[in-house]
Amino acid sequence: MKKKVLQIVMCVMPVLCLYGCGVFIPLGETDVLKLSESTSYYSNYVSENEDMILRVKGRVHLQETNASVVSFTAEKDSDIIVQGDVERADAGVKLVYASPDGTQTVLVEGEDQEIDETLTVSKGEGVIYFEGEGNCDFRLKVKAGIGVEFGSQAE
Repeated sequence: MKKKVLQIVMCVMPVLCLYGCGVFIPLGETDVLKLSESTSYYSNYVSENEDMILRVKGRVHLQETNASVVSFTAEKDSDIIVQGDVERADAGVKLVYASPDGTQTVLVEGEDQEIDETLTVSKGEGVIYFEGEGNCDFRLKVKAGIGVEFGSQAE
């Protein structure tokens, strides 16, 4: 009997502990358990970097923050090639390139699209990121030009 009670207690305790990690937000007559309401994140994310080619794929869930795909540093003016596709995208989702001087170039905006762009990058640090609110699946291949080095991915 003691063993059975102990088993029940051991099953219930983790549920109660995890239950306390969430925040209940009242929405009308129902309560919704929400772990984060403003942070973008990736799911099913895979990244592969070999030589001067970076491949990334996954699903991005955009909320109030941007989601960096890749940052890079160019020692001099050069080119990078961005190829791939964005699928099942909500209308508010954009894939953007921000150059070192702050200029932003929208590469993909909303809905299903393929991408095959050659970007001229200036000396300095640049980033490719998702912005907006919504979700999408993506597969990207980024080829670095001479003097371009990839930094961090999926920050």
